[in-house]
Amino acid sequence: MSIAADRIIAISTGKTVYRDGESVIKVFSQPYPKALVFREALNQACMEDSPVRVPHVQRVFYAEQNLAISYEYMRGKTLKRLIAEQPQKSEELLKVLIDTQRLISFSRADMLFPLKDRLASSISAGINDAMLIYELTKLLYSMPEGASACHGSLGLSSILIGEDGAACVINWSRAARGYYLYDAAASYIQLYIEGEQALAEAYISMYCSSNDVSRQAISPWITLCAASRLSEGNARERELLCAFI
Repeated sequence: MSIAADRIIAISTGKTVYRDGESVIKVFSQPYPKALVFREALNQACMEDSPVRVPHVQRVFYAEQNLAISYEYMRGKTLKRLIAEQPQKSEELLKVLIDTQRLISFSRADMLFPLKDRLASSISAGINDAMLIYELTKLLYSMPEGASACHGSLGLSSILIGEDGAACVINWSRAARGYYLYDAAASYIQLYIEGEQALAEAYISMYCSSNDVSRQAISPWITLCAASRLSEGNARERELLCAFI
């Protein structure tokens, strides 16, 4: 299957996303692990019956030599684009992010992978220092348990606002089942990675205020989230992430 350049929506490490009629196709470049492709499709399928609006998974298939996932196409603009177009509405649009995150946290998704197990695996894969792995793993398993759905990287690019004003959430590859405050930490980290440091600080302040939680309660999760993403980050991202560990 050839991909016309004018149909490409996004390109990231190991993935190319493009539109095909009323579908969105995400193609995974080799040697992207087969299990992770199916897990991403499962994560999103798990959320289809939740209160959160998500594009339905249509199929997993081979596009020539590469695995691909087909989703229904959802019309809308990302929060990232809306903030770029209307910076005066940044606070209002950050509130959409927080409200959407709250809706995700109210969702139970028993088939999602356990958060602590996913983080432990990712931390071990991205860090070479055995003592640091030990300390981070000890911190991880001292944190509260939970059964909430966690998106894992909910940033400005992962929420589409449709013509009807409703939010739709995409990019569920890091989804897991765990403690809801982890998702606040993950969004904070995601905003930093997207180059939105000022918005990241505004977000975490608004999140704590609107949810009546302290920054101190989220800080250990920020450390753990940053450590878990080292294995997949590029050089710029790894340098940024190390500042939080």
